[in-house]
Amino acid sequence: MAELDLSQGFQSEVSVDFWAMIKRVTHLLSGALLCLTLVGCVASQIPSSPTSAPLQQIVRLTSDQLFSANVQGTHVAYTDSGLWLCSLDTRHPLKIDPIRPLAFSWSDNGERLAAVFALVSGETRLAVYSRDGQLRSEDVFPVEFVGLHWSQRGDLLLAGYVLKNYRFGSNLSQTLLVVDSSGVRTEITLGDTTLNPSTVKRYRSTLRELLKACFTASGDELVYTRLHDPPEFPSYLQLVFRNWQGGPEKLVAQLEPGRYDFQFTNNNTSLWATPQGRSPVHVPLWSGAVVGEQEVKTHQVGQNSLDGVYRFTDGVLYAGSRLIASWPPGSRLQFLAGGRFLFADQYALYLGSGLQAETLPAYRESDWTLRRWLHQGLISLQDYLKLTQEQQ
Repeated sequence: MAELDLSQGFQSEVSVDFWAMIKRVTHLLSGALLCLTLVGCVASQIPSSPTSAPLQQIVRLTSDQLFSANVQGTHVAYTDSGLWLCSLDTRHPLKIDPIRPLAFSWSDNGERLAAVFALVSGETRLAVYSRDGQLRSEDVFPVEFVGLHWSQRGDLLLAGYVLKNYRFGSNLSQTLLVVDSSGVRTEITLGDTTLNPSTVKRYRSTLRELLKACFTASGDELVYTRLHDPPEFPSYLQLVFRNWQGGPEKLVAQLEPGRYDFQFTNNNTSLWATPQGRSPVHVPLWSGAVVGEQEVKTHQVGQNSLDGVYRFTDGVLYAGSRLIASWPPGSRLQFLAGGRFLFADQYALYLGSGLQAETLPAYRESDWTLRRWLHQGLISLQDYLKLTQEQQ
């Protein structure tokens, strides 16, 4: 019987199957690479600009990263596995601290950057840098961080709290640390409250969210929340308004414990308090303060430009009542001098230009004096509004 040689046919079938498999794999890989390319194109697509000048990408930036430029628009600070500085002219990033800060704030002249970092429980590190990234000073304070601001006059303001536990309960102390332009420190007590053990157990992990501090743009006034725990009633938040230069504090509202955002309005004579996930509530800070009905109806959480020409809220930019740009909700924007602005979506930070140039707010000692007199009861709200209008 003749022997049949099947090896050639078998090798031929294996070869056909092998190359068919290679072809299919190559096709799948090509499709996957195309999808990745399309995704990359979508992610890197530069958003539309509200002006004729296109946006310019500065750095990659995700939605959970902080950023803030000095209002002059020369440098921007941002977080990315630490604290970074970048010149908006050269676009060269510089890492100035390996730890991610809780918050940072620029001085009014744009020359210094203050940043706060969490240390061990109950301590906060405050560092001050020059705008080119040189460390100028560094201190550790025995407080949990609440708020940071640099006033127009050059005062560095740090709000914090200390929680001390005892057998009968706990003591919650809230303070404001003021460091003036010459380095002199002043500590101001914002609150001193005794808390029941059950209240501490309930709110200990969320105290930083409950205890908020919001400063006016000038920095001499602030509102803050203070946790109050009466023996026979449920605990609540006191909303307090004061001028830290002098004058008594004003209890302006009683709030349910929760997370709030605050925004001053109407020449800082009233406030919008926005509970998380709910509509804003209008809070007058002075008797006789009036906000127009239309402003109440149309208000949304956001920020105004330097002179109030533009308003940005929830991804939408308005010039007066006219919508000029719409981006996805969650987008962020910062107005800068000279009609420039920073815009951040979920992928990157961009520099824009071409908006109407607005005047930078300037420090005037007379304004601070009038506001201090108002808080001290030496002049009425009507007197204050009249005198400030005459100065302008």
